[in-house]
Amino acid sequence: MPGIMHPHTRSVQIWSKFFIFFFLFSFLLQTLYIFLQHVNPEENCIAEYFYLETGYDTLGTVVSVLLYLTNIFFLLQMVFKFRVAYVDPESRVFVYDPKRVALNYLFGYFIIDFFLVLPFAQNILGFILQWYEWPSGLVGFSSLFEVVSILQYLTMLCRILSMLAEHSASIFVCESWLSKFLINLLAFFLFSHVVGSFWYYFATVRVAQCLIHACGADAHNICIMYISCSYDSFKFDQPLWKKWKDNNNATACFGPSGFDYGIFGPAVPLMKESNLLKRYIYSLFWGFQQISTLAGNQTPALVVVEVLFLMFVGATGLLLLSLLIGNMQNFLQALGRRSLEMSVRSLDVEQWMRHRRLPQEL
Repeated sequence: MPGIMHPHTRSVQIWSKFFIFFFLFSFLLQTLYIFLQHVNPEENCIAEYFYLETGYDTLGTVVSVLLYLTNIFFLLQMVFKFRVAYVDPESRVFVYDPKRVALNYLFGYFIIDFFLVLPFAQNILGFILQWYEWPSGLVGFSSLFEVVSILQYLTMLCRILSMLAEHSASIFVCESWLSKFLINLLAFFLFSHVVGSFWYYFATVRVAQCLIHACGADAHNICIMYISCSYDSFKFDQPLWKKWKDNNNATACFGPSGFDYGIFGPAVPLMKESNLLKRYIYSLFWGFQQISTLAGNQTPALVVVEVLFLMFVGATGLLLLSLLIGNMQNFLQALGRRSLEMSVRSLDVEQWMRHRRLPQEL
């Protein structure tokens, strides 16, 4: 293990650039679990693949292995941060003392990074649900699980943006219009990805709520086990299972008029698609559309979460729009300043040549 390293050395800069893009890939990969969920209208159930289930073993295994690899790289990054000097905000000089460097990271981003590095939050919640004998296939319906997952995704997004802001000068060497365009496009893509992922995730929760209400109207509450398609062991009671499949209230949940889905209505037929790419692309398009229009074309249902979600989308769109306008204004001012400097410099050269009586050909 080397000593305290200067943050501007070539090796540190290369590792920082690599880790930013790797962390971005990890963020996109982790949210992919949301789109592994789809509905099965024939059995009135939701196929959830937060854990490896039959039918998606190959894709689920690949995603899980990649996530574990990203966690290993994140652990290396945490160890790496303990060996990189930082700038003292008071003296404006680099600090190379190992103890002060470690304390600076411990009281800085260490808690956030530790919260993101391991999927311990979902595992702990899974153990809690199993302890209380709740089916793990229905873990997506738990309000606690929803809150923790949303906090993790938002924390990862904020951490990515902080890394990009911290290392933007080293990632984009030249301050050209192309680099500015790529930065704004990346920001729009990330927020569209987040909004589309939450939109699809909340839609699955609303479908689950509709199925739970349909099950509540049934005298046999064992039908709540049938909401998850992964629970084949509970289908031993064939008459009850057949009764659940013929439940008109449950079948109506997969139509636009079966439940008050609000802004999540278009996601219900989308969840019937077996193609994962179609589900993701349309959700990404929906997120990009709502951010671009500030969610002005949506009318929420009388649900607090839905209203807060649209407020978040509108505020995000305003923030990105203001950043885009500010970046364009700064870039145009920089171009005008450069052209003015060039014209002043050429005028000074011409005056100097006249003063020296140099030939006009020069």
